[in-house]
Amino acid sequence: MNRIGNTDLEVFPLCLGGNVFGWTAGERESFAVLDAYAEAGGNFIDTADSYPQWAAGRQGACGRAGRSPGPAAPPRRC
Repeated sequence: MNRIGNTDLEVFPLCLGGNVFGWTAGERESFAVLDAYAEAGGNFIDTADSYPQWAAGRQGACGRAGRSPGPAAPPRRC
């Protein structure tokens, strides 16, 4: 784990970009990636929903800004 600045916050060395979850990656694929990342110790997910603003249907990262990547899926924290 890497410590962020002078804080006690420790994050996984690889940040997972979540902008495809619930948008171009479906529910099954999204959870497979998220589950594999968590199982590997990942805890650092980029959920910015400011890019790409130009794309049609763009609703945000990580299943629309923190919601589940699938309509019938149970809620999970991103």
